[in-house]
Amino acid sequence: MGTGSFESPGSSFLEVPTVGDPRIVGMRAYRGRLYVLTSSDLFVVTGNTTAQFGLTKIFSTPGAIGTTLWATDKYLFWVDANGIHQFNGSQERNLTEETNPIAFKALKVEDYDIAGDGIEGRMPTGFVNEKLRIYGVHFPYTTSCPGKVTWLCNYSKGTISQYKYSYKTGISDITYVSAYKDNGSVWMGTSNATADT
Repeated sequence: MGTGSFESPGSSFLEVPTVGDPRIVGMRAYRGRLYVLTSSDLFVVTGNTTAQFGLTKIFSTPGAIGTTLWATDKYLFWVDANGIHQFNGSQERNLTEETNPIAFKALKVEDYDIAGDGIEGRMPTGFVNEKLRIYGVHFPYTTSCPGKVTWLCNYSKGTISQYKYSYKTGISDITYVSAYKDNGSVWMGTSNATADT
């Protein structure tokens, strides 16, 4: 909360607010440039010194969720209310619009509460596995969103698949998913069905 900053060698800095509307939801370095994702737009940082730094809007991306912003060697990925996006530095593609827009809309991404607590504060979380060339996003359950599914985008083959889990007794959902880029392992955090912890 407060501000995030990007520092280059020396004393240059760029102050970026992370509260208010639209709020900053993520920052990623990609191909030597810093990209800033807000809840409504994608920007790239321009300039080389504090006096020159600025944000240039690339395009709108309504309802963007920052915990899904990831960079690979080839692409920048994120999720918003309209789909899973892939950006190559000059062009953006909505991958879900091309494959399964109806199933994606059923996830109700726009209903996730960025500022929520407990079960309502659960957010979709993304991960990248560069060994397998997969960008994945887990959509957790909340009272507004059905969730309990992970979408896997194989960006070398251009395919998307969905993975649903069988849960042990006492586990209500997976609350985050992350990956080691080097060995293909996927790590998942779970929540207790009664305490939502």
